[in-house]
Amino acid sequence: MERIPIEPDSEVLEVGVGSGINALLYPSECSVVGIDFSASMLSKAARRLERHGRSNVKLRKMDAADLVFEDESFDVVYAPYVISVVSDPIKVIQEMYRVCRVGGHVVVLNHFLSQNRILARAERLMSPLTVHIGFRADLDLPKFIQLSGFEPISIEKVNFPRLWSLVIFRKDSSEA
Repeated sequence: MERIPIEPDSEVLEVGVGSGINALLYPSECSVVGIDFSASMLSKAARRLERHGRSNVKLRKMDAADLVFEDESFDVVYAPYVISVVSDPIKVIQEMYRVCRVGGHVVVLNHFLSQNRILARAERLMSPLTVHIGFRADLDLPKFIQLSGFEPISIEKVNFPRLWSLVIFRKDSSEA
């Protein structure tokens, strides 16, 4: 969270809020909307937020590929561990970019296909199996970036083990 450019008065959209674990990590001075496609996950998140007395996070049921927000509604749009579980990752990143304000940031934390040829081969072989449990193990980061049409300002391997990439885009124009 410390790498995500969130200011105290930021308006943040978390795509795929799940059970609300990340929602507790946002600064209490910012305003957060957490969306998820799963009503049961949103119920868990609501209970977690209530238990911890967090009132700066609002929850909504929504499809990440069809966000109902106006263009340029948020300063930061963050998708933790979501891009490899949605059916159309490019549509989701384009929607995230659309609702991000000019000067704001779109942030993706996700597993992407390894750059190591041996590991990448293993991930490609496992991907048909991982799809059955809800995610793709073979999402290629360079291809994802190319197809998104956006250029990241940083890409960093994070967490332990270093299997996840934190990709940060800055929206420099109102064109998506």
